[in-house]
Amino acid sequence: MTISMSAKKALSYGPVFLRTVTTITMNIESIRESLSLPLLPGEGPFGLSETERLDPEDWAWLFLRMNGDYIDGFKRALAAANEEKVEVEVNILQELCQGALDNDIILDRDGTCRSRFGLAAWLNPDLKRLPKLYCEGSWFFPLIQPILENYENTEREENEFIAQNRRLNSPIPQFLKIREGVFGYLPPSNRPYFPPDPPSRPSEHSFYDSPAPNINVAWETAYVAVDCSVPLDGQMLALKWLAETNRKHLQGFRYKTHKNPISPEIVNVRKSTAFSHLKFLRSAKGSYDVNASEFWFSFRIDVLGPYGLQLDAHKKLLSLKHSELLDQGLIRSTPPCRLGPLPTMRDGNGGNYLKALVVAYELHRLLNNTKNVVDSLGFERFRYPNGSQSAWRLNFADKIENYIDKASVFVKGDYRWFIHQQRPSENSGA
Repeated sequence: MTISMSAKKALSYGPVFLRTVTTITMNIESIRESLSLPLLPGEGPFGLSETERLDPEDWAWLFLRMNGDYIDGFKRALAAANEEKVEVEVNILQELCQGALDNDIILDRDGTCRSRFGLAAWLNPDLKRLPKLYCEGSWFFPLIQPILENYENTEREENEFIAQNRRLNSPIPQFLKIREGVFGYLPPSNRPYFPPDPPSRPSEHSFYDSPAPNINVAWETAYVAVDCSVPLDGQMLALKWLAETNRKHLQGFRYKTHKNPISPEIVNVRKSTAFSHLKFLRSAKGSYDVNASEFWFSFRIDVLGPYGLQLDAHKKLLSLKHSELLDQGLIRSTPPCRLGPLPTMRDGNGGNYLKALVVAYELHRLLNNTKNVVDSLGFERFRYPNGSQSAWRLNFADKIENYIDKASVFVKGDYRWFIHQQRPSENSGA
């Protein structure tokens, strides 16, 4: 065993301190091997391996799993689940994903996990990767979940799960009963009335009018509200799933698709027939000094039409609203985040920036202080064959506190921005 310089200097501080530092030295290799993103050999220790081509959800989870409040919440949920013996509920969730064992997944029975952390169910923070879902959806569905037309509730809390009800004053349930599951959307439970001639084009009714009473049209129409206080990418992905799920349902009953897109039109929820009865209590990043409804805008989707074109057109309008709110100082701007490699020096950069943040914060949690983190990486001791030191390694070691602070911001809540923006993309290397 080779004792580090810090261990040698510890001789003068007494045997207890010496044992502590020596133990750290002995355990460095095991600590490094236990990292959620192991260091690679060579000049790119923070590079992404073939198994580390991560999507936005994976990055969000890597930071969230180190959140102290989340860890404590999982422990409480686990204790409650063991006490109440909710094996059946847990097994149902485990059947929807792969790679999860007993006590890895706990149903969010009181909505705490969804509302506080944006996660669909409690996951064991010891899991280094999110279990893969068998269904289309997201572990962070609560963060990207648009509001659906609903007349059963009169208030809307952030991330609240709402069951669907029929349209107000509608004599028959003449529209898709869109169902929200834990991770995404489920096929509607109702059987659509099949008209003699399936609809070939969307309704000509204005969006500001009441929902069209024509059965032929109502089945293909979904009214939604999105939160413009955050980037729209995550919510638009959820709406794509919504359209796909419900289109397949109607096609199963011989409804035909068409190529006539509806004209894009958005309206604030206070002026929307489908949502004016709801009191919106929160937005994701809107100012608390402003009524939350100011950040929510609604539109309709024709699920039998070219929904991709519809969503793209509406996203442009909604993005303009998002920009207007930013210019007015009513919402928080997206925090700056370096995507891609670390700063490049004369001898390279060492690899991926986000991986470096994850590693630095993980080591800091295990080793308690920044000096131990730097020692564990060995960057200051590194020498090239010609005896010169590594510029990028020294730069990283010199700024280690800054990297840990930036990682801490993501751990404490800014991991949500990966979900809102759907960045960095999988296989991007960023």
